[in-house]
Amino acid sequence: MNRMMNSILKSIKNLIEKFGVEGSKIATLYTFIFLNLMLHPAYSQPIPTNSWSDYWGDSCTINGNLVQPGDTIRAYDPDSVLCGEFIVVTTGNYGYLHVYGDDPTTSNIDEGAVDGDTISFTINGIPAQTSVVAIWHSGTPGTVLKVNLFAQTAGMPGDINNDGILDLNDIDYLASYLYYNGPPPVPLDRGDLNGDSQVDDLDLVKLTTLILH
Repeated sequence: MNRMMNSILKSIKNLIEKFGVEGSKIATLYTFIFLNLMLHPAYSQPIPTNSWSDYWGDSCTINGNLVQPGDTIRAYDPDSVLCGEFIVVTTGNYGYLHVYGDDPTTSNIDEGAVDGDTISFTINGIPAQTSVVAIWHSGTPGTVLKVNLFAQTAGMPGDINNDGILDLNDIDYLASYLYYNGPPPVPLDRGDLNGDSQVDDLDLVKLTTLILH
């Protein structure tokens, strides 16, 4: 956590030095998201609830290679809340991965999914494509669904500067494009993190949340 904090502070300092007062707007966004990650456990680790769906796969890959023991698969609801996590034990396989639902009795905490949500996944922090649409349903479990996952580091969503790595440089690149007439992501839809066919502030928030996980 200290290393991540130092990276955030360094990036904020660079933004302010580069863009002056205008840079402080993005710095404020960084700070807001970082504080939310620190103060809300749902953003840093899944919170178990009494409702979940189960997902599993038997031929999951990164860059065409089967996932290996120790790789981490995470599941997110449409609000980017981390609601499930699984450490791979058997090559190519994961599951059952419990993906937890939101607890309606805790109005101040968003623990996870609600009925009808589409779940997204990452492998080692890399956004993954799914073999089927992973719809969440409440229950104990509400759904047991086979979902194979396929992640690519080349051209992956969120790799705004196209270097094969998701890091703070991608946030700086996207912020520069949105606010300071910097070069666009190539292709442009690589910056469309929330899938609404636009590249805007919401994508910057989603990208920052994804990277800071």
